[in-house]
Amino acid sequence: MAKLGHDIVGIDVDAWKVDELQAGRIPFFEPGLPQPIEEVLATGRLEFSPNTADAKGSQVHFVCVGTPQRKGGYAANMRHVVSAFASLLDSLKPGNVVVGKSTVPVSSAARLADALVLLTKWDEYRALTPEYLGGLVQTKNIFDERNIFDSGLWRAAEWAYKGIGRP
Repeated sequence: MAKLGHDIVGIDVDAWKVDELQAGRIPFFEPGLPQPIEEVLATGRLEFSPNTADAKGSQVHFVCVGTPQRKGGYAANMRHVVSAFASLLDSLKPGNVVVGKSTVPVSSAARLADALVLLTKWDEYRALTPEYLGGLVQTKNIFDERNIFDSGLWRAAEWAYKGIGRP
């Protein structure tokens, strides 16, 4: 995003990781990442901070955190995801967008959302129903970016439905 001209603040609760990233060193394995990080750091469009208050004023927030497996089961431990979303609350203003980019169970994001934006064709998402998700969300808004759902079914269940290229 910084290469496209956007100002980016990367926030992590681990101060050591923040220091490493701010110095242009990648503290995790991601082939090909060091060079673009160095390039955008040099432009001043990318910075890192351990303080979530530094997210204030941003319009779009990406939450990218680990989701380890729960002990004694196969479910994801959502503690880090929920904590990251909660830490942003004081920085958010009406109209801001928060994007969850973590590997989580299919309906997990619905519990934290005012609107659902579906950008995938994965079969797990095709199985979602308006009745099931309606019990999880605060506001029934869905943006079906892949047109995988029956719009009439969602509208009949009183969802505000919007699909790309659909009335």
